[in-house]
Amino acid sequence: MATIDWEGLRKFCVGTKWDAFEYMRNALSARALRELGQVQESSQQWKEAVAKVGTRPEQIFGSADLARKWGWQSEAVDLCWLAAKGPINAEKTLRMLTTSMPADAIRRSFIVC
Repeated sequence: MATIDWEGLRKFCVGTKWDAFEYMRNALSARALRELGQVQESSQQWKEAVAKVGTRPEQIFGSADLARKWGWQSEAVDLCWLAAKGPINAEKTLRMLTTSMPADAIRRSFIVC
């Protein structure tokens, strides 16, 4: 089984600019920081990633899928709701929520609303 160098990933993400993919740098940094037990810093990086995807559906859905694969169901559902704000994305959002998100994560998001 391969091990992941979370500290190496964290260092790779610090101090670099990824231009149009800056949101991805923040997301990967958030993952590395969370795996290293730096939850508060991870949360801040994730918030920056979400802010940087803005209203671009391909980045929102890509980030939601990444969060889902990492087991970050709450973050993935939040991104789906962000995507749903755009009327063009409603069908894709609904499909993603109903086919790839656990029901309990979706229910929790309604409680928060």
